[in-house]
Amino acid sequence: MTFSILGYDQENKEFGIATCSAIPCIGEYFAFGDGSAGVIAAQGSCNPYNGLKSIHYLKDGVTPNEIIAKLKQSDELIQKRQIAIISNCGLMACYTGENLGNGVKGHIIGKNFIACGNTLEDLQTLEIMKEAFEKSNEKHLYLKLLHALKMGDSTKADIRGRQSAGLHVYSFKNDYPIIKINIDDDINPVRILEEKVSNFIKSFYKIIPFFPQRDGTQSIPEPDSIEEKIFTEFKKNVRVRNFHI
Repeated sequence: MTFSILGYDQENKEFGIATCSAIPCIGEYFAFGDGSAGVIAAQGSCNPYNGLKSIHYLKDGVTPNEIIAKLKQSDELIQKRQIAIISNCGLMACYTGENLGNGVKGHIIGKNFIACGNTLEDLQTLEIMKEAFEKSNEKHLYLKLLHALKMGDSTKADIRGRQSAGLHVYSFKNDYPIIKINIDDDINPVRILEEKVSNFIKSFYKIIPFFPQRDGTQSIPEPDSIEEKIFTEFKKNVRVRNFHI
């Protein structure tokens, strides 16, 4: 049904997920995250509550391995699920049910990443994503995740094709995402995702550091910087929209 990679950036305390599937809206209903908790892929037979419960458990200090154990007890159809979890401090766990869909399924847990998938042609997709993430020289986590997803997409991957994709990245500093872009229905979702992410990084992404932080602080851009110009334009546009409401 899906191939995904979850990653953790130890230095910048960022964590995220890049995912692609043959079904629509994969990023909306199968990927979950919160800066005060972590990121979760709740794949396979759809049960969004596994993702939502995992967020709450992480906030309560429950470890990813303990969460998997709890979900096994509470979900009668757990054998049809695939659940991957990375906490906001880098703890990881993954579970792949024995009765999950057709085709090949599995997961790989490595240093600061989890690659997982189901309804695949073979496990080469996961191995290639693993290698792409491990060997990437990209500075930013979102680029490493996107590169690994692209490499997975270059394989036969999902036996039913592709229809949707998403990239979500969070920071330890805030509850809200610093990147959250979904392609809900397209014949080339990973390519379109890459284009949307590129446009986002060039503009709105530059002013997110100047949003209020969880600790109540808020910085301002340097005068005459590109960030200051974007931030000013953003505020102006917001005022215009609010004025017309």
